[in-house]
Formats: sequence, C-alpha cells, structure tokens
Amino acid sequence: MFIKKTVLIFSDGKVTIIIHIGKISSMNTAQFITKRRRISQKFARVRGSAYFCRKIQYSMTITSEQLRITGSESEALAIYNEVRMSGDFRGFAQRFMHDADYRVARIALWSLTKTTDDELAQLNGILHEFIDLAMQTENPSVRRLSLNIIERLKMDEDDLRTDFLDFCMAKMTDVGEFSAIQAVSMKLAYRMCRFYPELMDELTRILDTMETEFYKPAVISTRRRILNGKL
Repeated sequence: MFIKKTVLIFSDGKVTIIIHIGKISSMNTAQFITKRRRISQKFARVRGSAYFCRKIQYSMTITSEQLRITGSESEALAIYNEVRMSGDFRGFAQRFMHDADYRVARIALWSLTKTTDDELAQLNGILHEFIDLAMQTENPSVRRLSLNIIERLKMDEDDLRTDFLDFCMAKMTDVGEFSAIQAVSMKLAYRMCRFYPELMDELTRILDTMETEFYKPAVISTRRRILNGKL
C-alpha cells in the first residue's frame, strides 16, 4: 500500500505541487483516511488562495483597436469575459464609453450588456455618466446601448434629473426615433415619474394622447403595460 504526500510551494503567485510516494508501514486504515482528508483540505485552501491571487494580479489588455475591429457576438463575449476576469467593469466603462470613435464606444457598451446584474452593479456609481452620454451622443447605437444599461442600474429618487426626464419623454413620443430608443425611454420615464404622483399623472396624459398607429409594436406594448400597471 502507498500514500501520496503532497508538498505545496508558492512561487511568483503560482502553486507548485510536489508529490512524494512512500510505503505505509504501521499506519492503519483509519489513520490513512484521516491523513488523506487533511492533505485534501489543505490543498483546497491553498488552491482557493492561489486562484484569488491570480485574479487580483490579472490586468486587462483590451485596447481601442481591439474594440474597433470587434464585429461578432462571440468577439463581444470575449471582451466581456476579459473584463470579468479583471473584475473592473467600472474602469473598462470609463475608459472606453466616451471614446471619440463611436465604434469603440459602441462595442464597449455592447460588451457591458452581457454582464450579470451583480456585475453591472459596479456601474451604479457612474449612473450619471451614462445619463450624460445618452443625452449628448449623436450616435443612435451608443444612445440605445447606454439607455439599456441605465435601465438596469439602480435609480433612487435622489437620482431623478428633470433634464433626463424631459429627454426621455421627448424620445418616447418622437415618431422619427428608433423604436428601441422610444421603448426604453418610455420605461425610464415611468421609473422616474413613479416617485411623484403629479409626474405620473403627466406621463399618463402623454401616453393617453399618443396616436398608436405611428408607433411600432414594441412601443405600443410598453405603453399598454404602463397604462395597465403591469410594467
């Protein structure tokens, strides 16, 4: 019978495992099992620490050029996964969302839409940066993606901005706007108006007067759900 004795050594943040094989002489079965269990538990603790060290040491290598040439869903997912490995979604957003090249900004925002709610929560602290971007950009894709991210972020009463509310109300009724922007603007207007009954009354009046024949099904559906209290 043999037992494996595991020696764990850290070197430059990596784990080296050295295994020595030796004969068991006077060890009974119970002792053998206990020793193996202790070795396994020790390895599990060190392995967890090693993963944590690797995660902390990881840094993003994403560049503007890499974003510029990204064009497929799989490539956008690869960008997201690299940001996820670094754990710095806020740093990634602030570095690229304001890029003068709309393609770079668009791909960065597209990658951020892949995040889980917990990951996206890192961006709650820069909610107003996304609001400013949505209101100021001239690129429809950047506007749509930034609005979609805003919709998933936490928004309290203190975050309510009259300029953004006016913006959303104008976009949701603009028959020349893209339907995706109209619909998400309507949802955001509803979220902001819920804080004050008088604002909800105003929103309801606007929705009631909308001539639905000028709008796409997605917009009509969002309008109907708000009016029916089902959003």
